[in-house]
Order: sequence, then C-alpha cells, then structure tokens
Amino acid sequence: MQAIVSLALLAAAFMLFYVCVSGWWYSYNRLSNGQRILPLESGPTISWGFFDLFLCVALFIFFSTIFLYIAMQIAGISEFSKEVRESEKGHITFLWSYAFSELAVFTMLACGIFVRGGMGAIFGTKMDKFFSDIRLGFIAFAMSIFPVLILQVILTQIWPYEHPIIDNFTDNPSFALAIPTILAAVICAPLFEEFAMRLLLQGWLGDWISGRLNGVEVLWGKWKQADDSEFPVFGDNQYERTVEPILSDSDQSVAINSVHDSLDESDNPYQSPEAMSFDSNDPRQFIDPSESSTELSPWWPIPIFISSFLFAAMHIGQGPAPIPLFFLAIVLGYLYQRTRRMTACLTVHFLLNGQSMCLLLLKILMPDI
Repeated sequence: MQAIVSLALLAAAFMLFYVCVSGWWYSYNRLSNGQRILPLESGPTISWGFFDLFLCVALFIFFSTIFLYIAMQIAGISEFSKEVRESEKGHITFLWSYAFSELAVFTMLACGIFVRGGMGAIFGTKMDKFFSDIRLGFIAFAMSIFPVLILQVILTQIWPYEHPIIDNFTDNPSFALAIPTILAAVICAPLFEEFAMRLLLQGWLGDWISGRLNGVEVLWGKWKQADDSEFPVFGDNQYERTVEPILSDSDQSVAINSVHDSLDESDNPYQSPEAMSFDSNDPRQFIDPSESSTELSPWWPIPIFISSFLFAAMHIGQGPAPIPLFFLAIVLGYLYQRTRRMTACLTVHFLLNGQSMCLLLLKILMPDI
C-alpha cells in the first residue's frame, strides 16, 4: 500500500512540476515579447464599500462569540481557560465555532452583495468562465507551490514552524479532531479569507483607486445599475491598449449606424474613423481613453500589496509562515485583479490547504513515507 501511495505522490509531484516549469516558461516568453502574463478582463463596478469591510469584522467577532458559546455548552465547558484551549476538547470546540463563524459571515455578506446586484463579481455569470478560472487556478497553484514550499523549507531551518492545533493533532491524532480541522483548514478558511481579503478589501481598494467609486460610494458602496460601465479590455501588448465602447446595446447600434452613414457619405471608402466628425456633446459617442475613469490606475499594485500584507499578518504566530504566504498572496491578488472574480483565487487556496492537509495525514498514517 505504501509503495502505491509513494508512486502516486511521485506522479502528482512530477505533473505539478511539469505544469510549473511550463507556466513560468510561458510567462517569461510573454513578458519578453512585451505582452502581459494575463489580460485585464472587464467587470462591473463593485457594489460594496468600506461599511461592508467593517461589517465583515464585526460579524466575525459576533458570530465567533455566539458559536463559541454554543460549542462550549455542547462540549460541557464552563470556562474557556488556557488549559482548556490547549486541550483536544478545546481545539475541537474552537475549530467548530471558527468554521461556522466564517461560513455565517460569508453567507450573510454574499447575500447582501446579491441583493445589491453584484453577485456576478464573486464567481462570475458564465459557466465557461467559471471552468476556465478553475483551470487558471490549477496552473497558478502549480506555478507557485514549489517556490512557496522551497522558501518555507529554507525558513523553517532557522525558524521552526508552529501551529498549536496542528501540533496537537500530529501528537494525538483522532477522528474527532480531524473532521473540524479539515473543514476549517481546507474549506472554510480559504472561502472566508479570499472573500474578505481579495473580494471585499482588494476589490474595494482597486475600484476606489481607479476612480470607479466616488464620494459616498466609497463608504457605502452602490446599487449596481444595468448600465454600469465596465473595465476596458486591455490587449495582450502591455505597451498598447484598446478600450471598448462603454455603451448600452441601443446606444451601440446608434453609434455604429452613425459610423456607417459617415462612411457611405464619404468620397473615400477607406477613410479612417478618427477622421470623421463626432459631436463631442453626444454622450453616445466613444469615450476617449484619456478621459475615462475606468482605466487601470498606475497605483494598481497597492491594493494587492495591502491585501497580501494583511493576509500574511493573519498567520502571525505560526513561525515563518507569514513570509511565504505573503508571496503566495501576491499571486492570489494578481489573479483577482486580472479576472475580477474569486474562482481562480479560491482554487489556488483550496489546493494549497488541501495538499498541506493530505501531507499531514500521510505523515500521521504512513510515517515511513
């Protein structure tokens, strides 16, 4: 049995390494040719504001207190003292309350975003995009897992990794502790952390910096309208960009017909559209990219670094873990900034925590491997 598992691990590692090398080689070729690694996709303005960030923290504190109290009553714990926290019963109680708190906060805030018409900003609105994001997430996971693990191995040689729950589970493995550990680490933590760090925080900062949120919208968000403008679609060339018309369907047909009429009336059928006369007072004309507030701000890396720093800070107390996780968060932030959806980020996070848990279980069940 151990030989089969070892062979499966070797095959999985080889496949990931092959995808990793291929992905980095592909990225290098695109950058050397003056192209972007990933194009910037279009997307509607976010419908949340700073109040939602505050509400996320407040709801997490509230639900953590409520669910911890309920779990203590079920477990028969009268006081959550230091001795109780370090015991197996205390870890089980904490993990169940932690997992349900994260799920509750995600559910409530996601429903609020849905009511305001911004649900498409979470997972997108098209199934083909959803599956392509999963594939993108798998490739990004393969490209980042080896550098992150190598950095973590180097750092743990001088700074031992610490995690009280994982250490307790490794020393005293039990089915009762395994279930909430897997639920909290593999499912709830990635879902909540990507929702809070990437979607709420980075999405809000990105649209604020780009000027898509103005005035009171920065604080309270906005109700998504049917004609909300979208981000321009940038071409592959990172030095040249094209901006799509920000028009409704009816306005696009009017604008296109006006172009056709101008072409029909022109003596030169090959006349450039730039040479035609447009009414600058007509809102249905194409928007000049230099005047568009939807352009990517030159400060676009700032939201990525802020969300990555806070994400790493959430893991302080786990030895050197915040350092490699910061660089992993940069990858996650870049994925969200390019796709404006959570799917690819979630895929990376699920796979990262999943492989860590699988290796931990194999270390406990098959220590010889």
